[in-house]
Amino acid sequence: MGGAALLVALGADPRNLLHGTGISALLVVGVIPTSGAYLMHDAARQEAAGRLRIARRQARFSGRLIFWGALVLAAWAAAEVLLRPGSRQALLDGPPLAAPVLAASMLALGGGALIGLLAGLSRKPRPSGSYAVLLYFCGLAGLLGVAGSL
Repeated sequence: MGGAALLVALGADPRNLLHGTGISALLVVGVIPTSGAYLMHDAARQEAAGRLRIARRQARFSGRLIFWGALVLAAWAAAEVLLRPGSRQALLDGPPLAAPVLAASMLALGGGALIGLLAGLSRKPRPSGSYAVLLYFCGLAGLLGVAGSL
């Protein structure tokens, strides 16, 4: 829902959101890593408050959520670009920075996934969990920006 609201704020036509850009699939796929990012942020707050056992258990679970969710989101975006008819041509003929922004957002999603996994495996949500959340949201913003411009 938040991604659709962001696309409307960026100027997308609300009538085209459900069938034209795959926003409903993005909403379903994006729930997993977004939930993991929130849980990682909450685990960092729990650790700062001194509740180490809860924070470490939550960091491990949220690191896996960020990792698998961001990988599925990146795979979904790549499949949308590579398999949808006309999307590759729209990416090349669209705005001049659409392809580099898409590549940078995929790298940010991958970096956020890797850092989130390492933060979860080490069971230390601070400070690496914050970097994972930041990279994930930067990648998601870039992905939404490219999807809104095509």
